[in-house]
Amino acid sequence: WMSTIEITWDIYELFLTRNTDHVQNTKKLVQVDIDGVSGATMPYVNYNKNGFPVINITQYGASQFCKWLTAKSGNYYRLPTEAEWEYACRGGTITAYSFGKDERKIDRHAWYKNNSEGKLQKGALKQPNNYGLYDMHGNAAEWVLDNYDSEAYIARKKGVNNPIKKNKAIYPRVVRGGSFKDSANQLRSASRGYSKRTWKQRDPQIPKSLWWHTDATHVGFRIVRPKISPSNEELSKYWVKPKKEY
Repeated sequence: WMSTIEITWDIYELFLTRNTDHVQNTKKLVQVDIDGVSGATMPYVNYNKNGFPVINITQYGASQFCKWLTAKSGNYYRLPTEAEWEYACRGGTITAYSFGKDERKIDRHAWYKNNSEGKLQKGALKQPNNYGLYDMHGNAAEWVLDNYDSEAYIARKKGVNNPIKKNKAIYPRVVRGGSFKDSANQLRSASRGYSKRTWKQRDPQIPKSLWWHTDATHVGFRIVRPKISPSNEELSKYWVKPKKEY
């Protein structure tokens, strides 16, 4: 399963404040110690709740939310792989966009450079794709698990089952879907973006924050829950490990 909307501040704030950690789920499928999940620092930005997506977040910050939600619910959550994300975005189509190839229809489905007035918008105001997913094109670009490799799709031209590209490098890592800042072409189902060190250029901390990118006002995330939960030994395979930046 995939979340139908990009994770909002209303939802993420539960993780920020940790006000509900005492609630117990007695039917957990996955056992994760909630006290072992490090909490996020407060964001640099004045975040707007009321249905607005989380932004400025690092891939690690998004992954830790998944780990916390797993501990809370007993169901396994994580970021999607790049392949999973594109499959969901396409919604069964093979055209440039989930709504077809006619770019003139994009205003019905996406917030982007030409209609956003340069601002992030509330989620789920545009039409969803065939799978009922909102804002897969535009609004906030979305983290996936993969490291960016410009040759990744060429290398996989013979086909591979649910691929993932992971290594220890912090940059670049993949974001998908384009954002409210991007042109229509950058919102195509196959379009790929990636993280940059400049996203932290105004971060005053030494080392840099694990949780927030000061200059990534266009980057958020959504989450997935696999149909079959992994074993306890495999739990951390798809969670992002912290790595300090100096």
